[in-house]
Amino acid sequence: MEFEKADNTIHDDLIVKYTGKSIEELKSIIPKWAWGRNKSKLLDISQSVKEGRYAVKLVAPLSLMKLADFYEVDCSSLFTGEKLNDFRIARILDRWENKQFVDPPSINLSNNRKQIVFQDGRHRAKISFLLEYKEIPLAIDIDDLQEIVVLFKLAGTII
Repeated sequence: MEFEKADNTIHDDLIVKYTGKSIEELKSIIPKWAWGRNKSKLLDISQSVKEGRYAVKLVAPLSLMKLADFYEVDCSSLFTGEKLNDFRIARILDRWENKQFVDPPSINLSNNRKQIVFQDGRHRAKISFLLEYKEIPLAIDIDDLQEIVVLFKLAGTII
């Protein structure tokens, strides 16, 4: 049995569109976060206030970079030449440029309780840091909220 290869033309076109923009052009894209008055735009219903699983707080991306483990995500540059990374970055930027909302990254504490780990949203956080956004919303696991708030305060960000 032979399988057809997926058509990656759309992915490639999106990557080319955003890798062709200057950093100033990318910084001019206004992020659209699904939280606060736009919470009805959430795709991940577990972040809903009704679910009671997360508390959403604003944080400085620089502090998040210091405290969180990004695992294999290369945070030294927006586009790395790695197709999956570049597509994820381009897709997020495209959603924002087209005024579509994106869920906040969601985080909790690692098993040893010493580091922040992502449940979802490492590329959203990476973009926020590299495009120098002042603050981003984070969905923080309610069970880890107090400890995570302490970590951010120690890093110089009061949330």
